[in-house]
Amino acid sequence: MTLSNSEAWALILGILMPFLISFLKQPSWPRWVKVGLAVSVSVVAGLGTAYFDNQLVFTPLKAVVDFAIVLAGSQAFYLRWFQDSSLEQTLREW
Repeated sequence: MTLSNSEAWALILGILMPFLISFLKQPSWPRWVKVGLAVSVSVVAGLGTAYFDNQLVFTPLKAVVDFAIVLAGSQAFYLRWFQDSSLEQTLREW
């Protein structure tokens, strides 16, 4: 399976999302707010990759695919390598 240009960018953004989300979220927030933040940031990233990939022509199907890739990539990276790391603790305290 070959990734399209926007799918590759969506995956790259998904890997970068845990850094941004950890910087934005507060430890005292309830879990549902943290999940909402992660989904919201992933929606924005997915919409952006879909929008710019089609040379500023938006297609809803492409947006859904890119959002799903960003969300899946960010959650996989977060759960496998980023969760409870010293870098995450540093970003939380900053």
